[in-house]
Amino acid sequence: MTGGEPRARLGDQVLDALTYLHEQPVSARTEQVIFKAMAIDPSERYQSARAMREALCPRRRFIALPF
Repeated sequence: MTGGEPRARLGDQVLDALTYLHEQPVSARTEQVIFKAMAIDPSERYQSARAMREALCPRRRFIALPF
């Protein structure tokens, strides 16, 4: 996928699937996280899993695992 239109349709399909699975609409914040993770330009994506986790759960504290 290289164009914006196919990627936008894929993003909409992801949101529809999440809505179906959770039986409620996806929050605006979760939608922003999904579309940022799917950005065409790699520099616009999350640079680490930690950054994405913090975007999804900004107020939670996580315990570092020893491995």
